[in-house]
Parts: sequence; C-alpha cells; structure tokens
Amino acid sequence: MRYNLMFRCVRSALGSVVPGRLIGDVARLVKRPVFDGFSMSEHPTPTKGWLANGGHHAFDPFVSLSFAAAANNPDPGDDLHLVSGYRSPYLTAKAAASLDLFSGGRFTLGTGAGYLKSEFEALGADFGRRGALLDEAIQAWRATWAGRAHDGPNFGVNGISPCRLHRPRVAADLDRW
Repeated sequence: MRYNLMFRCVRSALGSVVPGRLIGDVARLVKRPVFDGFSMSEHPTPTKGWLANGGHHAFDPFVSLSFAAAANNPDPGDDLHLVSGYRSPYLTAKAAASLDLFSGGRFTLGTGAGYLKSEFEALGADFGRRGALLDEAIQAWRATWAGRAHDGPNFGVNGISPCRLHRPRVAADLDRW
C-alpha cells in the first residue's frame, strides 16, 4: 500500500490563508517510508454549497508543487491531480514538463475529466464535452512532449513547432483515469 499526503488550502482562525512557506515546511516532513508522495488537487472556483458540504479551496497546483519540490529535494515525488478541461493542454504540457525537470524527475501527472459543473462554468470551460476534451488533451500533451504538432479537432493548431520537452511521469492508466 502507498500513501500520499494531499495538501489542502486552509484558512487559519484569523481568516488568512496559510503562508506559502508552510507548503515547503510540510513537504519537508513528508518522507519515505511513511509517505510516497505529496500532492495537490485543483479547485479554482468552488461554490459555497460545495464548501459547506466538505469541499475545499485549493492553491494553484503548479505553483504550490514548485514550492514543495524546491523544499523537498530529493524525497519523495510530487503528484498533481488536475482537471484537464480547466486550461489549454499546451500550457499544461509545458508546466508539467518544467516542474518535472526542475524537481529532478520526481513529478507525476494525474488527470481527470472533472465533476464540478459550477467550476467549469466559472472558467468558461465546456462541462458537457469534458470527457472528449480530456482524451484529446492527453494526445496533445504527448505530442508536445515529443516535439510534434497535435492535429486534433479541438486543440489542433497548424504551423506550430513545439520544442521537444522533458516528459514527466504520468499515471499508469492516464488514458482512462
């Protein structure tokens, strides 16, 4: 069995968000053999109702995992569980490759289609087509990491020539997770 510590954005009794250095402090405490990873979720615009029923805010996952990776070299890995429909697959591919390179190859990318319709609406993202967009985003990530242009119906762009990027580890079942 493997254990991963997911860091949630919390507010103190005084109402202020925890300072960024706390992410580094917690990441330094996450050590093997107890934990195999330190992860972040992604909830950019949670509703009051979802928060009242156990939901939580979340820091920007790429920024916060950069803090964790810088503070916790070389143990253990950093994981991200992102909703692909919230951003361009090209920005995701570049951010994931950059974070993996800067963390010494310790980053693992996990993704899902998402489930909070209100967050998709707040971001102007397509909730109804999120599954198909996730499938194509994965194809676009892989093409970008290989230095190839992606030719797809939603994210295909003619005339670009992405530079070959370091490919991060991806969840073993990334295609259908």
